[in-house]
Amino acid sequence: MKKFFLYTVFTVFISTTVAETANVSKYKISKNQLNEIETRVNEMSVDELILRKANLEQEARKLEDAKENSQNPSVVKDATTQLSLVSVELIYVVAALVGAGVILSDSGDIDDAPVVRDLTPPVITVNGDNPAIVELGGSYTDAGATASDDSGSATLVTSGTVDTNSIGSYQITYTATDSSGNISQAFRTVNVVDTTAPVFTSSATFSAEENQTAIGNVTVSDLASVTFAISGSEITISNSGVLTFVTAPDYETKTTYTAVVAATDASSNVATQEITVNITNDPDDDDDTGTGTGTGTGTGTGTGTGTGTGTGTGT
Repeated sequence: MKKFFLYTVFTVFISTTVAETANVSKYKISKNQLNEIETRVNEMSVDELILRKANLEQEARKLEDAKENSQNPSVVKDATTQLSLVSVELIYVVAALVGAGVILSDSGDIDDAPVVRDLTPPVITVNGDNPAIVELGGSYTDAGATASDDSGSATLVTSGTVDTNSIGSYQITYTATDSSGNISQAFRTVNVVDTTAPVFTSSATFSAEENQTAIGNVTVSDLASVTFAISGSEITISNSGVLTFVTAPDYETKTTYTAVVAATDASSNVATQEITVNITNDPDDDDDTGTGTGTGTGTGTGTGTGTGTGTGTGT
C-alpha cells in the first residue's frame, strides 16, 4: 500500500501540471494552506529540497501506517488530513527539484536516490588580448581559448576569420560543448588598423630646365591610397604626385627652389619630405651681347701736306 501511494504521487506529477495535482478539493486542504506550502517550497535551496523530500516521504509512510492499522475513526481522519498536506507539499518539492535540474528515477519508486542533471555549460577562457590589434598588411595568429567543465571535459571549436589586408573589426567565436550537451560561447574582437605612415621612394632632389614648368614625380609606398600637398606657392603637386612650376623658371633669375611635400594615407598617417629643384640653363636661349673697336689711317698727297684719320666699329 505504501508503494502504491508513493508511485501514485510520482506518476501524477510527471503527467500533469502542479496546478492540476495540487487541487484543493482533491487533497482536502485550504487555499491558505496551499499558499503556505508554495511559499515555503519556493524559499528552499536544492539541498533543503532534497532533505525535505526525504522527510516528507518518511512522514507519508507513517501516516499510511496509521490509517491502515488504526481502528479509531478520529485517528484515521487526522492521518488522512495530514497526509493530504504532506502529499501536496511533496508534489511541490518534486516539481522544484526537477526545475532545479534534479531528476528522479523513472523506476516508479520515489524512494530512489535522485540523479543530478548537468545543466551547467562549460566555462571558456579567452587567451591573450581581447580585443586584439593587428597592423594592416601584417599577419594574425589567434591565441585561442580553453574550456573547462564540471564533467571534466568539453569540446572547443573556433570559428571566424581575419582579413589583415582590410581595415576593420573582426570576430572570432569559441564554442564549447560538454558531455551533457550544454553549450557556451565566448568571443574575441580583432581590429585591423593602419598606423604606418607612407614612405617616400622618390629622390628629394630634382633637376628642371628653365623656361618650362615640368619638374618630375613624387612617389611613396603605402598599403592605402595617398593624397599629396606641398608648401609654398611656386610649385604645385597633383593627386598622383606630379610636380609642376606655377610659372616657368628663368635660370638667370633663380636657380634653386625648395618646398616640403606631405603625403597622407587613408588612415590620416602623414609623412613629409623636403625637396630641392635645381634649374639648369637652356643653351638655345643665349641672351649675351659684346662690343669691339678698330682704328685705321690714310694718307694723301698734293701740293701741300695733310693727314686724315678713319675709325671703324665692329660687333
